[in-house]
Amino acid sequence: EAMNIAGPKETIGSACARPEMPAKVKTALRTLLLSTSDVPGTEGRKTSLRYAGHGNNLPFGGPRFFATPHFADTYNPLIKLLHDGPCEDSHLAAGRASQPADADPPLHDATGSASQPAELRGFLASAEPRMPSLRRMHETVAADPRAQAKFFLLMSELHYRHIIGVERLHIGRVTLARPLRPVHDEVAASLQPCVTPGTTDIQAPLEAQGRGFTHGHGKGHSIIGPTMAWLRRAVTQGLTPAVRCIRRALLETAVTVQFDAARLSGRQLGIDLRAEPFTARQQRQSRMDGGEEEDGTLRECVDVAAPVEPVHVERERSLAAALSRQPLTGTAAYRDLSLTGAFQSIFPAYRQRSSFCLLAWQSQPTLNIIAGPADTASSKTCHPRRLKDLFTVDEHGQILEILKPDGTVSSEADREADAKQWAAHFADDV
Repeated sequence: EAMNIAGPKETIGSACARPEMPAKVKTALRTLLLSTSDVPGTEGRKTSLRYAGHGNNLPFGGPRFFATPHFADTYNPLIKLLHDGPCEDSHLAAGRASQPADADPPLHDATGSASQPAELRGFLASAEPRMPSLRRMHETVAADPRAQAKFFLLMSELHYRHIIGVERLHIGRVTLARPLRPVHDEVAASLQPCVTPGTTDIQAPLEAQGRGFTHGHGKGHSIIGPTMAWLRRAVTQGLTPAVRCIRRALLETAVTVQFDAARLSGRQLGIDLRAEPFTARQQRQSRMDGGEEEDGTLRECVDVAAPVEPVHVERERSLAAALSRQPLTGTAAYRDLSLTGAFQSIFPAYRQRSSFCLLAWQSQPTLNIIAGPADTASSKTCHPRRLKDLFTVDEHGQILEILKPDGTVSSEADREADAKQWAAHFADDV
């Protein structure tokens, strides 16, 4: 009878609010909400989080920012690494991919550093790890929820620690970040540079919806913004000028952390980049065609530019042309085309410390962008250097000098030249 009264998409709370619902069923549903308040994914847990979020508004004020990070798990090589594990070829040949928890502990060489299998070291240092197709990656995360969960915890920690700047962070009973020393204030953020400085609290309930991968909606509070002291001062000295001043400061802050132009990073670094992709349809819809308005003014003109073709799709097209066959497109490309070289599946070489003083020419980050200092006209593969080959340190581990690939100490001019090359690669990557 209760199921007939409640609609198919109703929640427990709305079902309890129906006057025709039997009293005993209402009592049972309310008890169910209370008993599941700590069970993730249930309505009881969602209700508990909603109350906690409202409670945070009382001591910390209204929310100052909202963040929803989406991690591309089915494109990331770390998912493949977590699923396969640092196993030997014999395990793979036997049809068993050993998990990292099952693998033997890493061996240590004479220097005390862990020596990993050569295949694993090459995978971690490669700018283009070998990847299966997107369909195979979907099958991997469906068959291995452990790898997906480990990847989600890692990316969540990196996002909230280094972008949001939070140093006190946990998901359930799993602690993702804690301060090095005990602190006695109400601020959850550290003093490191981040996009949301002064974060006092953040709560990110998790959900999946139809996207398949868990993501959190982070509602955060910060000590930066209007305070009671600012309000009292604004009332006594003039509210209108104070509001205009804080509005101007807010807009100046927003443009430093959010922009819609992919070429803006290049302009900020003084790098000249190719035009952004812009289709004829977008030109018509936005009316940025240089036409004349009724009052005689001319509209802004944005030229039509070709889209940026993903590297793995470009390679498939070139290979198909060389073999005189049709390239894989649509569903066939999704099913069979390897993700090796895809933008979301690479570790750009310019971002690796071992590429210091080796960046030669600006190109797509998936191509061979490493060149030796004596041969800048051609590219060649460079094996990643260890930390002791990159720096000279004292007995306390403090870095004294940065070394070039030939082992000599780099000068300020070398570092400035490398920074310029890095800026060119970074802007092109963006």
